[in-house]
Amino acid sequence: MRRTCPVWSGAEDRSALLASCCRELLRVAAQPVARTVAFPAISTGIYGLPMGDGVCIAVRTVP
Repeated sequence: MRRTCPVWSGAEDRSALLASCCRELLRVAAQPVARTVAFPAISTGIYGLPMGDGVCIAVRTVP
């Protein structure tokens, strides 16, 4: 199953969707075959979310 990250236009709050992506990353990383996990700057860059906002959402989401 292919998942895509939320596209941020600035008009709406996509933080809940981005937090969900971060939680899903952790869920997949908990599988026995995963040895490491990396958190990319999801939704930033071409998808328009400011880097600082993306970092704050990821940090608040990861336990």
